[in-house]
Amino acid sequence: KVGISYTSIEGARKNLEKEIPNWDFNRVKDDARKIWSNELSRIKIDGATEDQKQIFYTAAYHSYLALYISQDVDGKYFGSDGKIHSAKDYDFYGSFSCWDTYRSQHPLLTLTAPDHVNDMMNSIVDKVKNYGWLPAQHFLNVYGESMVGDHLIPIIVDAYKKGYRGYDIEFLYDAMRKKAIELPKAPVPSYAGRSGLEYFMKVGYAPIDKVTEAVPNTLELAYDDWCIAQLAKELGKEDDYNLFMNRARAFQNIWDSETEFFRPRKYDGNFLEELKGREQSIVETPSGHSYYKYFDPLLVGRRPNRHYTESNAWQYLWAVQHDVQGLINLFGSNAKFINKLDTFFEMSSTITPPKYAGISGTIGQYVHGNQPSHHVAYLYNYAGEPWKTQQRVRQVLENFYRTGSGGLSENEDMGSHSSWYILSAMGWRSVFWMNIPR
Repeated sequence: KVGISYTSIEGARKNLEKEIPNWDFNRVKDDARKIWSNELSRIKIDGATEDQKQIFYTAAYHSYLALYISQDVDGKYFGSDGKIHSAKDYDFYGSFSCWDTYRSQHPLLTLTAPDHVNDMMNSIVDKVKNYGWLPAQHFLNVYGESMVGDHLIPIIVDAYKKGYRGYDIEFLYDAMRKKAIELPKAPVPSYAGRSGLEYFMKVGYAPIDKVTEAVPNTLELAYDDWCIAQLAKELGKEDDYNLFMNRARAFQNIWDSETEFFRPRKYDGNFLEELKGREQSIVETPSGHSYYKYFDPLLVGRRPNRHYTESNAWQYLWAVQHDVQGLINLFGSNAKFINKLDTFFEMSSTITPPKYAGISGTIGQYVHGNQPSHHVAYLYNYAGEPWKTQQRVRQVLENFYRTGSGGLSENEDMGSHSSWYILSAMGWRSVFWMNIPR
């Protein structure tokens, strides 16, 4: 038997003594089976085939397994400041893979694991107190270079809007507001701030000649600011609501009506030139920043040069979850929007080299193996053709979730792929916390 602790050898011994006081392999196995049987019974399904039941409950297992507590039995945990702290009256969660999990994992947990949600929010409160700053994606309380966006924000706002109130929401609101308008000061490292914030506030978007992955940097922070606006409204902060709702429209600043893409734009206001048969190259700036010289909607590329995060222009075309009607308006009509969606699903799945491993589970340019595509099939609902959503969602459910080895189209990403399956199989209209009143 093995004891584990993130704080000390003594903590590991205490954990072992408390959790397995009398070692008996068969009893531990039977206890684990009973515990998981109880957890999986949170959702009961009828009318499924044996394969569907296996896929569904495996997905539920992955979803509940992904978020785990990081404390010892006495409540001690290793803080983001490098010190030992104690969680009092709640369980401490050390990892938030929030770029992956805000989309479906956390919304699922608010519905099926309500007994854990306030603990997660209190964990975020303590993280901010210990670190002095609102973190983004991180694992085991270690903060480093993160994924694009500021996606603890939608996780917090989703919980609050659904009635979870057992934590200090004013404290968290102040932390997310501060991060949205200021850069961090020592001892908080500069990389913990929002990438390109100074440019976003000055010109309304992240310039490609200043910021890596500039397009999603603009799109995803616009979504996060919309989330802040919704919380500001709930808390009666009208001025903040107006401020962040205005910033939520930043996606319009990088829309190119000629190509009908969200296109990389330079600090001087010009869009990046199209490739148009030329050889792609890399531009290096005096500051050490680099980026691909030409815009190619099929190029994913590699960091630090790429324009989009683990995706291309086709896959990030739909990243306006907070204002679907605003996105439709950019195309000019429902019909044009639907035509673009149809093309997205029906075109070749080929991307411009170099190959990116995350492009898997494809239907045209739709990539179920990575999160930026996960909401796209649901967009037909907003444009008046819900039967196409039903058809595409069913196609994904049947093609990319199977029994046996290789049953997922990509890695689990902390439960995000399985939670998409659970919500979609249950027939929810939208897997994201983007279900705007219609």
